[in-house]
Amino acid sequence: MTEIFSQVKKDYLLGKIVKPGNFKSRVDLTPSDALLQISAINFTKSQEVKNHRHLPLHRETVGTNEIWLVTKGKFLATVFDTDDSKLGEFIVGMGELVVFFGGGHSLIAKSNNARILEIKNGPYKGADLDKVYI
Repeated sequence: MTEIFSQVKKDYLLGKIVKPGNFKSRVDLTPSDALLQISAINFTKSQEVKNHRHLPLHRETVGTNEIWLVTKGKFLATVFDTDDSKLGEFIVGMGELVVFFGGGHSLIAKSNNARILEIKNGPYKGADLDKVYI
């Protein structure tokens, strides 16, 4: 797992890159105060998640967390700090997960028919209201 920290705001976790692999039971991949809660859970045969539903708990959030799960191909992911300065570039491939908590980011497909699943908290109000290009 690669953790990406801000150079501007020390100790501020901007994102993580998680490679596929075996985890011992459960690993929480996001801080407990992140807008999206992500865990990797390794199951043994017949282990289950019991029938359940979630309570209508009121949650108030500010900001957007985003996940890219690479399902096919390879990408170049670029990460930007809170002041829009470039922090680094990472090649990510099938099965890898990129989680963003802050700062900026971009993505370029490096193979044909590359594919991601993008997951973020909503509601989404459209590009004009949701993002600024850097």
